[in-house]
Amino acid sequence: MHRRRIRFCTLSKHQNSGNYFHYTLSQLPENINPHLYTHINYAFVFMAENNSVVPHEHNDEELSLRMNKWIHRINPSCTTSVSVGGWSMNDGPSKYTGGVDYTPFFSKMAETAASRSIFIQSAIKFARRLEFDGVDIDWEFIGDPTRGGKSADRANFSALVREMRAAMQAEASSSGKKELMITMAAPAGPDDFKNIDAKTISDYVDWINIMTYDFYGNWENQVENHAPIADTRIPGWSFTSAIDQYLGAGVPPAKLMAGLPLYGRVWTLSDLSNTSPGAPGTAGTAGRCTAEHGYMSYFEIKEVSDAQEGKGVTFEPQDGWQTMPLVTPFVQVFDNQWVGYDDDVSFSAKVGIINDRGLGGAMLWAVDLDTSDAALTRKLLDLYRACPKDGAWPTTSTDEDSIIDCPADSNKPGNTQIRHCNGDGTWGSVDAKGCTSFVVHSLAAQQCIG
Repeated sequence: MHRRRIRFCTLSKHQNSGNYFHYTLSQLPENINPHLYTHINYAFVFMAENNSVVPHEHNDEELSLRMNKWIHRINPSCTTSVSVGGWSMNDGPSKYTGGVDYTPFFSKMAETAASRSIFIQSAIKFARRLEFDGVDIDWEFIGDPTRGGKSADRANFSALVREMRAAMQAEASSSGKKELMITMAAPAGPDDFKNIDAKTISDYVDWINIMTYDFYGNWENQVENHAPIADTRIPGWSFTSAIDQYLGAGVPPAKLMAGLPLYGRVWTLSDLSNTSPGAPGTAGTAGRCTAEHGYMSYFEIKEVSDAQEGKGVTFEPQDGWQTMPLVTPFVQVFDNQWVGYDDDVSFSAKVGIINDRGLGGAMLWAVDLDTSDAALTRKLLDLYRACPKDGAWPTTSTDEDSIIDCPADSNKPGNTQIRHCNGDGTWGSVDAKGCTSFVVHSLAAQQCIG
């Protein structure tokens, strides 16, 4: 059986986050295990008003170079990109931008061939100088008028990636170096999806990272998991629907990476007797380290949950609000706090969808939000290394046997059959002697008795 290679596109926040949070979340390059990923993005650097790529923080260039040297030395097959943009860059002046309003910069840059060329050449030089393998564009969001966008962005962005591909091909030819990659962080919701020409974009980028999370959040006064597998309250707002809209637009499955969050959204419940999705709530308690109300990293959720010693309540999916056996776990981890997040159970369901649709792989946000030993990332990696579900044979870990009942129409329906999952994640042949051996022996005996 052919084993499809899965690409882990993992975004990592290497910013000097101590500027923003009570506790420094900076993931130092040497703390990253490059063998857990196939690709790592450094997020984020910004774009100046003159359309050139610039560091966001004073030590971005130092950390970028350290990261790339570390990763390329420890795991040469792991590639890296520099991510330009991010949510904060298009969110108006704030403490994250030093009071500068970057909101209109992306749209203005994309307007003309001349301004696009300045950005492209600057991005190429930035990537080469700091030893990146590619450039990731994170424009949040293309064509969104509330975030500096305009209707012309749709065509202009397609022109940008087309011209960037041509420029990178020319640069590689003249320099003799391997061609730089182009990737993008892409919207998941249907409102923002309509503002991009996904099929045209896919002709020029190496892959597309779909941000299949933050469908819901504490900006609403209703509790809801922010990354549901299937549609819940709003049609089209889910992991599955987001993927299917890209496939429906003609994007090759292998060029799609589905986003998996290593964080949860938190609400303070208004009524402790009403804890189902859709219940009223407001922005929840801030995490110990992330220090943002309504937001907790996976490691913070684990800390609080473990401290409760099993006192937290895990909610099973409710009838009437979802159409799949599992949407995602819901955990009330302490007091009146309601947290919706992903764990290995929901990751398993999402990996099943990724595999069923033949996608290129998964993208995680973000490295520093997992536990210090990358526990959830390792569980995800185990899922990819496992033998995939094959008919009646369930997903099985490598180097283990899967045992299922013999088919009902077999000669021994009460017996079992065995199939081994090889170390490389491929299935071995089926050992079905227990389903047929008695009949075979009987026929042989009859022939001998004659």
